[in-house]
Amino acid sequence: MRRSYHSNLAFIDILFNTLLCFVVFFTLTLIHMKKEDSDSATQGVEFDAYVMIVATWPGEFGDDIDLYIKDPNGGLVFFRQKNNKIMHLDRDDMGTVGELDPGTEDRFYNNREVITIRQSVSGEFIVNAHVYRKSSYGSVPVTIKIMKIRPFKTVYDSVIILDYSGQEKTACRFTVNESGKITDINQLPMRIAQDIVRSEW
Repeated sequence: MRRSYHSNLAFIDILFNTLLCFVVFFTLTLIHMKKEDSDSATQGVEFDAYVMIVATWPGEFGDDIDLYIKDPNGGLVFFRQKNNKIMHLDRDDMGTVGELDPGTEDRFYNNREVITIRQSVSGEFIVNAHVYRKSSYGSVPVTIKIMKIRPFKTVYDSVIILDYSGQEKTACRFTVNESGKITDINQLPMRIAQDIVRSEW
């Protein structure tokens, strides 16, 4: 009488390969989902930088000063509307004295708000500064710089003085022509932030 031996080795091998395939597909799915989440978070934002607008004010002032920028199409970027297809608010500084640097946990005393124009669009841009909250005494000098990225060049560098909560000043207006050159720099006043605040009441 012959004995028959049954081995489960083939079954275990198939089971292991199936499990391995499942793990690989699961990992690939997770990677794909993370990429989609990342894409949706930056949807409509171009990653090229053409012009950078920077507002800085002394670190000893804890005042919250916001930039409002209106593009040639009438679009706005500010702290409640951080990006559109043309511009992006890269840094919203709330003026906290002695903020913690997230990288080093060291305190730094530098107030800086940055908006980047990420598409080459011709027409007029309007840059306003608005005092959201005045928490320190005295007038605050705010330096506004407009920098063209390629080739790098500072095309505007000036200081405006802000005195009280709710105050708004047109820091700069400039036009980008068809060839990408910045022209017609002026400070003709135009209200932006106050109209938004009133519409929210």
